[in-house]
Amino acid sequence: FYNALILATGGVPPLTLSLDSGSLPPGLTFNSLDGTISGIPTTIGLYFFTLRASSFCENSTTKNFTILISEPG
Repeated sequence: FYNALILATGGVPPLTLSLDSGSLPPGLTFNSLDGTISGIPTTIGLYFFTLRASSFCENSTTKNFTILISEPG
């Protein structure tokens, strides 16, 4: 089981997170309400995606992420 928490800081609250581009590994989901990526990945590979953090006053920024799913060791 995979579980990661993405935190956004700074800006004018409330801050919201969203998947801006790319894709998560199959079997994983992003919960924009609490910033978690979780699930059971089903496909080995290297996955690239970008998350966007937006503030109450409509300022936003993006950050690139990478997740590597490999064979269990």
